[in-house]
Amino acid sequence: MNKVLDIRFLLLIVGCLTGLHGLNGCSKPAEQMPLGPDGSIFEEPTPEELRDPAASLSSISVFAFGGVGYTGTTSRGELLFRAICGRKERVELFKQIYRKGSVEARAYALAGLFSFDRETFEQLSSTIKEDAEVRMMAGCIFFTLPVTDVIKQIGEGEYTVFIENYSTD
Repeated sequence: MNKVLDIRFLLLIVGCLTGLHGLNGCSKPAEQMPLGPDGSIFEEPTPEELRDPAASLSSISVFAFGGVGYTGTTSRGELLFRAICGRKERVELFKQIYRKGSVEARAYALAGLFSFDRETFEQLSSTIKEDAEVRMMAGCIFFTLPVTDVIKQIGEGEYTVFIENYSTD
């Protein structure tokens, strides 16, 4: 098992069992969740959003693969990401999201490009020098990582296990 999955499992167990104050997304009411304009991380995308998942993913405010929350729900961002992976034009959609999206959306776009267009991933990821933080969730824990650390994880293939089954090829 790789490092990210080990860390995610540990965060899930520690966060959900101990209720770490300030980090635990499981013990907070939905209106107290630290989320942005894209809605709750736990809400499933609407049929309208699934018709144009790139537009919805562009405004996502939390980067999360794997189960989140105490029930291990698949995040809204991952569901939108999967919808894009299943499309023939996915590489162009990921490029569009990278150009227009939030820092979390750009992380999803780079994860997609790593799997489907490695050359573009290498080009785009090598140009990022910003100090932005990526809001993430693993299990019940919200945290931030520098965007450069997230890109390094993507480049090491840490998220490919979540992507492998969602392409049409």
